[in-house]
Amino acid sequence: MTISRFHVAVLLALGVSHPATAAVLTDDKPSTVGSTTETNGLERNGRFVVRTPSILRVDGERKLPPNVGAALAQYDRLLTLPADPATRAEALRRGADLRVQLADVDGLVNLPVLKKAISQYQTLLAEQPDYPLNDRVLYQLARAQQATGNVDLAIANLLQIGSRYPSSFRAPDGLFRAAELLFQRKRFGEAEGAYKQVLAAGPGNIYFEPAQFKYGWSLFRQAKHDEALTVFYAILDRELPPGELADPKAALAAVKPGKLDMATEVLRVTGLSLAALGGGRSLAASFDRAGTEPRFATLLYVSLADQLLAQQRYTDAADASLAFVERHPRHPLAPGFETRAMAAWEQGGFNELLVAGKARYVEHYLPGATYWQGAAPTPEVMAALKGNLAALGRHYHAVAQARPESEVAARQADFLKAADWYARSLQLFPQDPGAAELALLQADALYDGGSYEAAARQYEHAAYDYRSGGKVPATAPTTAYAAVQAWQRLAHEGAVEARPVALKESVRASLKLAEQFPAHPQWALTLTRAADDLLSLNDPEAAFGVATRVLAANPPAAPELRREMLGVVADARYSQQNYAAAETAYAELIKLLPGDAAQRAPASERLARSVYEQAVVARTAGDLKTAARSFQRVGSVVPDATIRPAADFDAASTYFELHDWANAEATLEGFRSRYPTHALVADAEKKLASAYDKDNKPGRAAGVYGQIAQRDSLPVDTRRDAQWLSAEGYRRAADAATASKAYELYASTWPQPLDRAQQARHQLADIARTSNRDQARYLYWLQEIVKADGSGNGDAASPARLLAAEANLELGQAGAAKARLLRLSLPLQASLAQRRAAIESAVALLDRAAAYGYADVTTAATHELATVYRELGRAIVDSDRPASLSGEALEQYSLMLEEQANGFDEKAMKAYEANLAHLRQGVWNDWVRKSSVALSELAPARYGKNVRLEDRYESMH
Repeated sequence: MTISRFHVAVLLALGVSHPATAAVLTDDKPSTVGSTTETNGLERNGRFVVRTPSILRVDGERKLPPNVGAALAQYDRLLTLPADPATRAEALRRGADLRVQLADVDGLVNLPVLKKAISQYQTLLAEQPDYPLNDRVLYQLARAQQATGNVDLAIANLLQIGSRYPSSFRAPDGLFRAAELLFQRKRFGEAEGAYKQVLAAGPGNIYFEPAQFKYGWSLFRQAKHDEALTVFYAILDRELPPGELADPKAALAAVKPGKLDMATEVLRVTGLSLAALGGGRSLAASFDRAGTEPRFATLLYVSLADQLLAQQRYTDAADASLAFVERHPRHPLAPGFETRAMAAWEQGGFNELLVAGKARYVEHYLPGATYWQGAAPTPEVMAALKGNLAALGRHYHAVAQARPESEVAARQADFLKAADWYARSLQLFPQDPGAAELALLQADALYDGGSYEAAARQYEHAAYDYRSGGKVPATAPTTAYAAVQAWQRLAHEGAVEARPVALKESVRASLKLAEQFPAHPQWALTLTRAADDLLSLNDPEAAFGVATRVLAANPPAAPELRREMLGVVADARYSQQNYAAAETAYAELIKLLPGDAAQRAPASERLARSVYEQAVVARTAGDLKTAARSFQRVGSVVPDATIRPAADFDAASTYFELHDWANAEATLEGFRSRYPTHALVADAEKKLASAYDKDNKPGRAAGVYGQIAQRDSLPVDTRRDAQWLSAEGYRRAADAATASKAYELYASTWPQPLDRAQQARHQLADIARTSNRDQARYLYWLQEIVKADGSGNGDAASPARLLAAEANLELGQAGAAKARLLRLSLPLQASLAQRRAAIESAVALLDRAAAYGYADVTTAATHELATVYRELGRAIVDSDRPASLSGEALEQYSLMLEEQANGFDEKAMKAYEANLAHLRQGVWNDWVRKSSVALSELAPARYGKNVRLEDRYESMH
């Protein structure tokens, strides 16, 4: 830059030095990181932190001159004078610089002064965009803007230094400071770009290393973990000592002075990134993406796991160790890393993961596993295998025992897992001093896991095959008995088809125990069970032999076992179908049992069955009387036997076959009384009712049938028929009142089928008429018959239809009889109308009866109809004459009555003639005969000969 003499003179007059002579205001040295005061937004946790500036400073500035106010006035005055651009630019910049320096005196911010400085910087930049010191102007402007709180503007101007003046020594400084401010404001994406520009200046600039560190942090805060790891790996590669590294403490101890905090922090944040990417496995994945592992890879795995463990991130710590194993499954340190993982799970209390880890360790490092490639496992690994196998067995054993007994399937599965781990341990360490104990634990686990056959064989193996120096283990007798119990469990809870084999094995094991351990406390009990099993295996002879062995034992077996063996003897006799001998044996056994003994009930039951089977044998042989008495004897021998109901029923059935009605009735009545809710009581009642019927006791049969009808458990047809039979029985027993109730119950309960329901109503009407002399009830039931029939258009062959026709006839006849009772009196017109109304009602019923088409009903109805008209005519003629009439008037009145009566006689004759017409159809009955007689009386001249014909028709019918 060249300046004229005038400009120099002016500047000197103003007391301002030329740039070349005033180095104090031409700060050409970059600021340093050491001048920063604020953290980068990280937690204050004692780890390495790069600090960021609050107000940008230009190092090397001298203190304010004492005449700073005059200087500022001179600069401001110069700006009002005409001047060349260079002079004006210097005046603007220096005035602004002094104001910035003045505003920062004693750390106090003078906003008006700073705003004036900002305005002058902005004016300078606007007027002279090509001013050579604009990089400094932007730097100072940013400083002032930051001081006034306009951080975003400060950031923008710092970034301009990098973009507009990339070759300026202030570019890295400005970019780093902008990045720090962006980072502080959590604008990590923008901070990332600014740090990256600082790094582009190369490792030669003093901001390279802190920028690289913060660049990685910016990526991390944006969750760009893969990119962050690339940066952190580069830092570690630079800061850590050379060569392969495996020990984190040794490696960090060898870091250059002043770099330890950064290296430590990088290791920490690397772990955080790896954890965010999925933990230890993300570390291996990052190596895969890079195509190679860094020389400190093992250090990263160990360091990551240790740091995660220190943070109580136990599963992440374990994953970090396992990630190494997954990437290097055959590495010599792989078993150690798996052990580290298990230690992390154990420390964190993650028992399920720990158990799975132990199982995986066994699979990976068992002798012969792929890992060893034919080599023998190391002593350390063998010791770990032994501990892990035993721990796994005991773990699943404890888990199974802790489960609620209601969780049967899960509980058994855990027991079987424990048994499997015990078995593998025994296979790997068969000569171990603890093998006998593990063998017993395995058998216990198999037993509790429901694998009874395997448990039984393992118990026998543990009882008889472990002999150290010929010495029998103290647990052998107990274990031998456990084998018997396991066979028993299999027999009673296993598949049905496997039961015989299991029982045979149980007998074998029991006899072996008795032979090997004759002093065993369960010796007699074991043989007792064996005798029972032999009996169930249909080997009564062998059962009898074992039972007598127990009975002959010296010292004697316990009383309860002796009684049990007596029971076996009795059962053996029963199995041989020697029921009489079995009855005797059971009776003797019961005498020996205490009154409250639990065995009394089953022994009594077997005694009762022995008697019952004797009855069955007699019945099969055809000796029914003996069979019946034997069936009944069950109840006298064992009154409360469960088989007694069947025995009593069979006794009754046998008496029924013998037609011994009295004994059958007594037995069945007893059955009903003793067993009112028994499943056979309905069948017993059917037999009882039938017996009463056959014994000519219809009333008693009716009562039983009525009870059968009330049983809701029986089929509808059965109940309906029983109710009908009940009503019929009471009728046959001449119990009109009860029969009436029974018929009425039938009619109301079973309206279908109609035929029988109508018969019930007919019987009710008949009982009301004949037995009870209750005309109202008689007519009621006739009307119910008519009502139930409906239209009367049913099947002509239906009994119900005939009953309906007869009911209409009887109702009509009753109506006619009622009409006859209505005497014609004066005034004649009123009484005649009343009688005619009654006659019309009767006629309607008679017409309806005739319409059914039954000859007997039709002729009866027609004759009754004619008779009604004939009687009405007679009644008119015989009616009273008014007292006021006499002489010719009275005669005229009588003639009028006769004429009216003649009309009804003619109707009667037509009806009689209609009845007589039935002769053409071959119908001759009492009603036709009566109609013929009536016609001969009404018209003797015309129908008198009918009287002679009557004898001919009577002889034909």
